[in-house]
Amino acid sequence: MEIKSLHGKKIMVDTNAFIYYLTGQCNKLTVEIFEAGVLKKLKLITTTRIIDELLFKMFLIKAGEIYGFEGKILEKLKKDIKKIKNLANVCRNVLKFIEILDVNIIEIKRNTIFAVPEIISEYGLIGNDAITFKIMKERNLKYILTADEDFRNIKEIVVLNPLN
Repeated sequence: MEIKSLHGKKIMVDTNAFIYYLTGQCNKLTVEIFEAGVLKKLKLITTTRIIDELLFKMFLIKAGEIYGFEGKILEKLKKDIKKIKNLANVCRNVLKFIEILDVNIIEIKRNTIFAVPEIISEYGLIGNDAITFKIMKERNLKYILTADEDFRNIKEIVVLNPLN
């Protein structure tokens, strides 16, 4: 897909797309999408739940890199609160990145959560995927930037894969 075809569009961004970008693993289209977001040529949208997951996962990724942890990173970190405190800048940097991209962060409302069973029964999506899709439906969002294969079977949306 050409980036120009996405100009003026709203794109839901999933946790994995942010992570692939921040860790240098994403494709050219993802870079172009984020650049277009900065330039306000399109609008990037995400949820509070996705941001929470992004902060947590980037925290663990960076902890592994900085402290050389492999496996059970959270358990190892919890044994040394000083190491946890030293990683606060990881969260600050991720939030600064989100701010630079001018991402619209949607709060998850009670009615969205209570609609999850219907999303599960109709579309087979569970957990955060069900919440994300429900918000997309509520906001008439057609595009999602995600590597999550579960969204591929949903005819109402277009999946933009950050990896290929």
